Amino acid sequence: MDAQRLILAGVSLSAFFSAIVALALVSAQSGSYANAIVGWLAGSPAGRTWHDVWICLPYAALACALIVPAVPALNALRIGDVQARSVGVDVERAQWLVLAAAALLAACSVELAGMIGFVGLIVPHAGRRIVGTDIRFLLPASAFAGALLCVLADAVCRTIVAPAELPIGVLLAFIGVPVFLWLYLHAGGER
Repeated sequence: MDAQRLILAGVSLSAFFSAIVALALVSAQSGSYANAIVGWLAGSPAGRTWHDVWICLPYAALACALIVPAVPALNALRIGDVQARSVGVDVERAQWLVLAAAALLAACSVELAGMIGFVGLIVPHAGRRIVGTDIRFLLPASAFAGALLCVLADAVCRTIVAPAELPIGVLLAFIGVPVFLWLYLHAGGER
């Protein structure tokens, strides 16, 4: 599948699932679920407890167990599939391991805090400029910086419109879009 068809399929699926979400919001307006749905869509850890963290912990641990052996393969994959194969990397296996780990970690983070955009786009790009491109250093640095960014954003969101709380996803989208565009447009030859 070429890139253009993949993008069009993604846009179509996004519109379809947005319609499902809108239908759920319309249906939930009669109940008390509308605020919870909006909070989850905008991204906020408000109302989460340690019980929620314990539920996600086994999945996050499994994701970490999948990704750690794939770190050398990820470093090799940065130079391309053909070159990675030439140094002995099982490209398909590595891609599936990384995909499974990423899906598990994304599911855990969305379950805990809703959909908070741009953390996964901004932090690794910024981290690459600070610690370099070696996945052994970039992965833990990105995890730490992403967690720190979310905690700081949550603190700002709880105080900026007090006593109400601004969802983290809203703040990070207002910050994230310009930062990501700047990083993307000023990346030069860096990949």
